Amino acid sequence: MKDPFNKPSFETTRWSVVVSAGQDDSKLARDAMEQLCRRYWFPLFAFIRRRGYGECDAEDLVQAFFVRVVEKDVFAAADQDRGRFRTFLLTSLENFLSNEYAKATALRRGGGNPRLSLDLRNADGQRSHWIADGGRAEDEYHRQWAIAALDAALKSVQTEYEREGNATLFSELRPYLSTDGERKPYALVAEALGISPTNVKVAVHRLRKRYRRQLESEIASTVESPEHIEDEIRQLFQALGG
Repeated sequence: MKDPFNKPSFETTRWSVVVSAGQDDSKLARDAMEQLCRRYWFPLFAFIRRRGYGECDAEDLVQAFFVRVVEKDVFAAADQDRGRFRTFLLTSLENFLSNEYAKATALRRGGGNPRLSLDLRNADGQRSHWIADGGRAEDEYHRQWAIAALDAALKSVQTEYEREGNATLFSELRPYLSTDGERKPYALVAEALGISPTNVKVAVHRLRKRYRRQLESEIASTVESPEHIEDEIRQLFQALGG
């Protein structure tokens, strides 16, 4: 079977979300903005929290920032040749915090503008990520960005496996994508799946390959050229401390 992640098209993913969000008001632009907010809300929230703001104020400021982005068409200025979208977004937020705080407070809780629908807590009402103690706000922003990119890639691969009817296979092999946590010996996984240990080894290799290619596709949408994908991935892993 052809691996759908074997050759991702950079041309169809490069800055696609940013470009769509920078277009005139349309369903495509709105959907792109929703995707941006969902994916990169927490890195921005973490940055503001590490700047010393309380939780509620940080939530309001991120919301006001995205309202500002929509109203002023900020993403239209996100030139693909100017660098990584990760850097562009942080710079835009820092400018917002420095120059627009008065307007931000006037937009508290949406300020009459429709709030973007963001479900950022789990079923127990807890945040799915935690903010590290110590260090610079910028470092925590980049760490959370890396986590968001990795999570997005993982969820995409999981969805593909489930769509193919391989949800159990993914569940058994998922621990092999991380260096943390416990991994069962191949023999035990093989017994659970009803296949040979050799086939488990092959399946793990394929999963890792698909995950890597999906991560590259995720990163491709936030850098200005294919040549920067590997460097961006390297920087994100450095941000995670590994």
